[in-house]
Amino acid sequence: AYYCVFSWQEYADNPISVLYIWNGGLAIYGAVLGALLGVAVYCKIKKCDLRALLDLVVMGFLIGQSVGRWGNFFNREAFGAATESFFRMGLYNTVTGQWEYYHPTFLYESLWNALGFCLLHFYYHRRRYDGQIALCYAAWYGLGRAVIEGLRVDSLYWGPFRVSQLLAAVFFATMLLEQYALRYLRRAKGGKGVTGFYLLSKMLRLLLAIVMLLAYAFAIRTNIVLFAVNLFVCYIITVVLSSIFCVKGEQKGKTTIQ
Repeated sequence: AYYCVFSWQEYADNPISVLYIWNGGLAIYGAVLGALLGVAVYCKIKKCDLRALLDLVVMGFLIGQSVGRWGNFFNREAFGAATESFFRMGLYNTVTGQWEYYHPTFLYESLWNALGFCLLHFYYHRRRYDGQIALCYAAWYGLGRAVIEGLRVDSLYWGPFRVSQLLAAVFFATMLLEQYALRYLRRAKGGKGVTGFYLLSKMLRLLLAIVMLLAYAFAIRTNIVLFAVNLFVCYIITVVLSSIFCVKGEQKGKTTIQ
């Protein structure tokens, strides 16, 4: 759905073709958000702690993303700009009969995710609250994707912006500030002195929702029905992002993290 929305011109004449999954794969944001919603529903039914479970689930995300990126290598896709650097990857051009060299961005992201898994694995038992590993995952992946996406030549664009790079940068900033807010809220008495951090984190989460909503509206402005469906999806995603890690409740003047 993520790719189809931002490439709607390819499906406008035959909307049913968005279901032809054999013509393309998943975009990672759609896969992660879909998994997030699925886990949230599961925890609601089974009455599990969502944040504690997400700490475990995101470790699997990093393994899957690290291994899955090698599919780009076998498909000869998702590589970067031409380069002569030491890390270049050679591809044989069957038209010109010559070897061409590009940034292996799939490899960069694979190694980045593998490194993130190792770091979070050793930090896992030192986490200070449920959900911290999930926040670290989102910040880590957002930072890496924001940088690596800038090297790719096949990015989806929204006006002058690379969609994935913009979302990754907002995710990174949001999750980083969220961690600062939660860290200082744990130390502060009555939550004083951290209102600015927390409000800024809230504002960035709202910005993320607005960016996604505007992107959807821009991509599917000619289809009112599909726009309404994606508006609802954006609303659900916003509610989930705004509630999973938020600080709740004040009892006897003391702010608590539940």
